[in-house]
Amino acid sequence: MKKLGLLVVAASLLLQGCGWKSKTRLIPLYERETPGILGTYDVASETVSFSRFTRDGLQNVTFSGPDGSRRTALTAYDLVQVTGEIQDGVDEREFTYLIESEQKIEGGVNFNYDLIAIRKQFDDSNRFTGDYSFKRYSLKCSDATARLNTNTEGDQCEFTRYTDLMAATDDVLRWMSDPRIAIEYSSGYKKSD
Repeated sequence: MKKLGLLVVAASLLLQGCGWKSKTRLIPLYERETPGILGTYDVASETVSFSRFTRDGLQNVTFSGPDGSRRTALTAYDLVQVTGEIQDGVDEREFTYLIESEQKIEGGVNFNYDLIAIRKQFDDSNRFTGDYSFKRYSLKCSDATARLNTNTEGDQCEFTRYTDLMAATDDVLRWMSDPRIAIEYSSGYKKSD
């Protein structure tokens, strides 16, 4: 049986320009979380696979395209927000994480940042199925994040300190809570085992 997984392709509010990055891993080991999301999801035209976590709180996330292309990102998660509640024994909470994904580039690596909001999935009897749904939000530069930006070239926000990264994340979470903001996404489905 397929379970719905959601991946946000574009968050139209979310902030104009290109994405967030750093030249070093900024999420410290003591801040890393290990959400329960595992397995393979069909998301838009890609297949996304989540592996088990390493001892140091990192997860390989592999993206496979319809053209046979494949890329893997070693990813860290930092819990930044919990919304919702447990009602009648059903956990309706949504856990939002800042994700830090390693990208190999010529001459080294960059780290890219996005948000992922994860929810548990329940069957018709309100039992946890072991599956999750998620939405992934691309982070873009805004006036607020640009104040914390240390990049002097190009149109990406580049961070060098964890505290600045978290201040920018807090700014984005405030933007996302504004009901006037439209968010566009594509649906994907968890592959059955």
